[in-house]
Amino acid sequence: MRLFFVFACMLAMNLGFAATETDDVVFERLKSPASVCVMGDPCSENIGKVSAVNAVTETGDGTHIIKMLNSGPSGTMVFEPANLKISPGESVTFVPTDGGHNSASIPGLIPEGVEPWEGGMSKELKITFEKEGVYVYQCTPHVMMAMVGVITVGSPTNLEQIINKSKDLQKGFMMNKDRLRGYLSEIK
Repeated sequence: MRLFFVFACMLAMNLGFAATETDDVVFERLKSPASVCVMGDPCSENIGKVSAVNAVTETGDGTHIIKMLNSGPSGTMVFEPANLKISPGESVTFVPTDGGHNSASIPGLIPEGVEPWEGGMSKELKITFEKEGVYVYQCTPHVMMAMVGVITVGSPTNLEQIINKSKDLQKGFMMNKDRLRGYLSEIK
């Protein structure tokens, strides 16, 4: 267990965790949802519970929160929630819950005429979505791991175009090859 903790701390430093975070906070954020508990380990009390850190949140003012995570209930290198439906005029704030992530639109996978975006690494980013349609976005350094997400604003007017154009992107995924296809199949 001690060796894992040392590894977790070294990984945390490489992922850009703030030096002010305590060892316990770093250790908890790096635990996989499927981590193995050693007898007497405090994690054994939480088996089957989803951490509140990964819970979907809304601010109540028309702004939705999407967290950028190393691991979450749906796997590794994920946005939480990964598939979001909002109304035109609402905003989304991308929060780097774990360091080393960003949010960037993908050329050709957003509605025509919409200004693309690219957030800074480990930086919060707020986008207001005015135009209806399907928007596919990525974490730039982790796109090969299929760290992508989908936002549907109002009616999915460009869904067929997005499905067709996303096939090339999916060919580059090294893991989670069906993740984006799954997200797009959930859109109604």
